[in-house]
Amino acid sequence: MRQLKLVPVVGLCLLISVTGCSGAGVTEPTDDHPAVLDLLRESRVLIQWQGEIQVSDPQPWEPEAVVRGDVPAGEQLHPQWSPDGRSIAFALDDADGTRDLWIVDVASGTARALVDCTDPCVWTDEPSFSPDGTEVAYIQGDAAENGDGIGTVRSVPVAGGEPLVLFTADPTEYPFSVAWDPAGQRLAVEVDRFASAGVHEERMTGSAIAILTREGSVSYLTDMADGFSYPAWSPDGISILMSAPGDLWTMPSSGGEPTRWTRLQDDGGRALQGSYSADGAVIVFVVEEPVGSTPTVAVMSAEGGEHVTLGPGTHPRLRP
Repeated sequence: MRQLKLVPVVGLCLLISVTGCSGAGVTEPTDDHPAVLDLLRESRVLIQWQGEIQVSDPQPWEPEAVVRGDVPAGEQLHPQWSPDGRSIAFALDDADGTRDLWIVDVASGTARALVDCTDPCVWTDEPSFSPDGTEVAYIQGDAAENGDGIGTVRSVPVAGGEPLVLFTADPTEYPFSVAWDPAGQRLAVEVDRFASAGVHEERMTGSAIAILTREGSVSYLTDMADGFSYPAWSPDGISILMSAPGDLWTMPSSGGEPTRWTRLQDDGGRALQGSYSADGAVIVFVVEEPVGSTPTVAVMSAEGGEHVTLGPGTHPRLRP
């Protein structure tokens, strides 16, 4: 079970052809779009970089650390804004080898623990605020006595309390990235498949996007062989933005054919970790041009067109 991922699935269908995997069609976005930087004048960008969570204006790109209080010295990962933009939830590597969840007040920089990962927990990760800001969904990896891993999606009140298990993955499959829908009733989840059920297994063989409801039903939008990852809802709930090896794609949240939104793979690059601005006008994501170069935050109009790079960083999110 992986705990930190930047690289999408390799060795799967690479979506190189025009038709992609499983007969997926490609629809070209329009080039008729407003200047994307003009849409970001009042925004701030949240990133993960050099072991810290940081925020910056789009221009000039001058990221600053968010956490200024007394927290463990471990790496800070996978930050997410609260709906009001006043708090940020993030994962933090602890000295005991586990990964916990924390929340930081942006104005003061003071952080508090939200979920303490204790035995049999190995890590908690990928926090996602509900639209009303009252709870945080996240993934948890536990270790069974026989060494197998157990992957779950859980939710915990922001004020603190007992977590609720929303989903338990099948053996050898583990949830990775989670995102609430705008109504707060469904979660888009990346489910990864591994070569074995071992808690420390790293040989990933597939990934797919699933939709979970609060009632516990699960439906899959994509196949494991297609390698889609990092789901993010559009603000109207109609579509889901996803990464596939090399590029960003969208798909109706009700199911259907994916639409390819970037073409970095065609030139030896890749795009991943995309998400929308609160008004749905902008997509922020990570690019590597070429693959293996410094990960760089980029933005593009949600109407399509060329992307604009901002500066180094991963896991970018625009302030609501």
